[in-house]
Amino acid sequence: MPDSALHQFDFINVMNYSSYANAVTALQFYAQDENILRQKIVLGVPFFASSAGDSKEEDYNTILAACPMPGM
Repeated sequence: MPDSALHQFDFINVMNYSSYANAVTALQFYAQDENILRQKIVLGVPFFASSAGDSKEEDYNTILAACPMPGM
């Protein structure tokens, strides 16, 4: 996609299904390399998590139980 087209979007949805490091790399690409305003970049993440070695995926209820949010 030409850079001129990329800059016409209202926002850029960056989907990340792997690691935090890969999300940071993708966000930096659009913010720094493509010079997209940070306010126009949205990070999309999955509703599952993997163990440290990526050997097991955890479901959303397990994640919520491990990291409870106030009011939930």
